[in-house]
Amino acid sequence: MNRYLIGNLLLLFSSTLAHAQFRDDAADAYNQKHMVGINAGGTVIDGELKNHPVRDVFSVTYGYNFSEKLRIGVECAAGELYSASPANEWTSGLQSHNNFTTANVNARYSFNNIFNRHGLKNKEIKNRLYWGLGLGYLNNNLSTLTTRFRPDQAPNEHTKSTSSTAVLLENIGMDFKLPKTGLLSKTIFNINFQANYAFSDYVDGYSFKSGGLVSNDVYFTFTAGLHFYFGSRE
Repeated sequence: MNRYLIGNLLLLFSSTLAHAQFRDDAADAYNQKHMVGINAGGTVIDGELKNHPVRDVFSVTYGYNFSEKLRIGVECAAGELYSASPANEWTSGLQSHNNFTTANVNARYSFNNIFNRHGLKNKEIKNRLYWGLGLGYLNNNLSTLTTRFRPDQAPNEHTKSTSSTAVLLENIGMDFKLPKTGLLSKTIFNINFQANYAFSDYVDGYSFKSGGLVSNDVYFTFTAGLHFYFGSRE
């Protein structure tokens, strides 16, 4: 099975939902206290190496809804980060494959009140767009890491195959109401883009100075998933 099949199916599902007939009543799901969700998608790293194709990421999440606008949550994720660089004058080619796990605490705030303030009261907008911040912990496990820049050289001192670091995360996303049918009346389809700013330059296993400075690694995730709401606040 193609390793990206799940992610592609979820993206297709999101495209289909974007043209579907959503229910018109007030947000039953958003009036619930609790949320649990599952997500899948892709991740890519911006580190030392030039080539960084998309790899898989999966996560589970829980959130407590203080109101329709504010949610505090926790998330655990597992995925891959891959990057490589072709042979050049100082290496025979480098490769980094990180099977990482991470956990974070985050807060998300809905922009629906901003839309309403400007007269945009369309029900398709309300409670969908959000922005969030969080703090997490990333554990690196590099199954593949080129430490010898040339076959006849000793392992380079600026490499690490295992490490851990704190991560500051920022996300923006959309929540889509599903048709009002049984369990789906309290189910949300979510898409989320997240930037993860590591407090370390060793997420890809390498740390090279540029102009005398070390720039910490950043990786990005795009996911889609289903979030189930329960426990009415009323």
